[in-house]
Formats: sequence, structure tokens, C-alpha cells
Amino acid sequence: MDYIEIYFLYFVIYSIAGWAYETIICSVQQRRFVNRGFLNGPYCPIYGSGAVLNVLLIGRLQNPILIFILAAIISTALEYLTSWLMEKMFHARWWDYSDMKFNIGGRVFLLGAVVFGLMSVVQLKIIHPRLSALIERIPADIRYITSIVMFAVLVSDTVYTVTKMSEFDELLRTAAGKIDLALQTLKAKYESAGAAYPEVFFKINTQIRRTIASFPKFRSTRHNDKLKKLRELLRLEKILGERHRRQK
Repeated sequence: MDYIEIYFLYFVIYSIAGWAYETIICSVQQRRFVNRGFLNGPYCPIYGSGAVLNVLLIGRLQNPILIFILAAIISTALEYLTSWLMEKMFHARWWDYSDMKFNIGGRVFLLGAVVFGLMSVVQLKIIHPRLSALIERIPADIRYITSIVMFAVLVSDTVYTVTKMSEFDELLRTAAGKIDLALQTLKAKYESAGAAYPEVFFKINTQIRRTIASFPKFRSTRHNDKLKKLRELLRLEKILGERHRRQK
């Protein structure tokens, strides 16, 4: 049980670190705070999974070049598999590297593999020995309680996110007419000097809104033309909302 708790805490800590890494980079690029990650909390499980796989599969290796090569392969395989599974589940893609050189189906690309290979060398040679020593010094009962709490948080977040994102494809399929009508109306309001706050034509759950806002390359594999209109609709809605607040 101690073994499981310790590795689960590794997963949580590296997931949080991955979220911080993604959020900082994307926030700087977009010049606004961007809550990255598929889930809502401050963690990206794909980073936690990759880091734990590194520890389990290649953690005992000493040669940094071999660690780099194997970690690059592990991270690339994990990212490709994650992209494929998410596309099959939600008929959507959260990232697309088609414009990058040496990509495979837009799911992974060479530079990304190199970056994660280098990060993995730093993780295994510098970060993990210190993290491991730190976690092992935590009293067993505290590790147990922390693991239970974080497991409950992650499961709850996953269930909520999957439930809400399962509405995405259906929303685009059934709300095409409403999206067109709302977009035409908001465009007219946007061009009007005395535009009122936009009416709500149909509900878009907060999970879908956050995903569209946080992932500029997020796209639908079935109804991407409708997603483009929905993205423009949300952009105009935000502009009109800000205009309305300034006028108050």
C-alpha cells in the first residue's frame, strides 16, 4: 500500500508541475491567463503519467543519452495514444501539430519529443531523487490521507469533465441553426454603437467554453465548420459583455 501511495503522489505532483508548465507557456503566448489541461483542476495527468512511466521503466538507468532516447520514445507514444483515445471518445482533437516539421498525423512531432526527452533527463537525474526522498519522509498517515483526498478530487473532476464534454459533438450536430442565428444577431449587435448585452440563445456548458478558450487548435473531427462559428460566437459574446460592463 505504501508503494502505491508513493507512486500516486509522484503522479499528482508531476501532473501539477505539468499543468504549471503548460499554463505559464500558453498564458505568455496568449497574453492572458489560460487554464490548460483536459481537466479543470491545476493538473495535467498526461505529464504525471509520463513522469511515473519514466521512473518505472527507465528510472534505474544511468546513461543520460540512453535516458533521453527512451524517454523521448515513451513521451511520444503516450502523447500519440492520448490524442487518439480522446479523438475516439469525443470526436475532437485538443492539439494539432500538422504545421510542425516531422510530425506524425499532427498528434506528435520531433521537437516535442526532443523537449520531453531533455526534460525527462532533468527529472530522473536531478528532480526525482530529491522528490523521492522528500515524500518518503512524510508520515505514512499523512501520505494516506493526502492520497485519498487527491484520488477523490481527480475522479470527481474526470467524471464531471467527461460528462460535460460528451455533449460537445451533439451540441454541434443539433444546434447548427441556433449557432447561425445567434452569430448573425451578435454580429448586428457588435456593429451597432448602442448594442445591448447579448441574449442567451442556447446553453453552452462551462466545460466546453473553457476548452474552446484554452485550446486555440481544438477542433471537431465531424463538425469543425460549426465549431469555427461557435468560436466566433463566443468571441463576440465576450466583446459585447465587456462593452456592456463598461457602459453600466
